[in-house]
Amino acid sequence: PMPWRSVIWGGLFLLYLALPLDMIPEALFLMLGFSDDLLFLVFVINKMRPDIDRYRAFRDGKRGKINNEETY
Repeated sequence: PMPWRSVIWGGLFLLYLALPLDMIPEALFLMLGFSDDLLFLVFVINKMRPDIDRYRAFRDGKRGKINNEETY
C-alpha cells in the first residue's frame, strides 16, 4: 500500500520550500535563513522514518517485524 502520510509530509515540505514568504529569511539573513528549512526537513524525515524503515526491509527482502510493526 501507498504510504500516504509520507507522501503528504513530502508534499508539504516541497510546498514549504516553494512558498515566496520562505525566501525572505534567506534574503535577509543569508545562511542563517536556511536553518528553518533544515529544521523542517529533519522534522519531515523523522515523520517519514517508519515508512522508510519498512521500505528498507522490503528492499532487503526481510519479512517479519520491524519496530513491532508488520512489514509488507
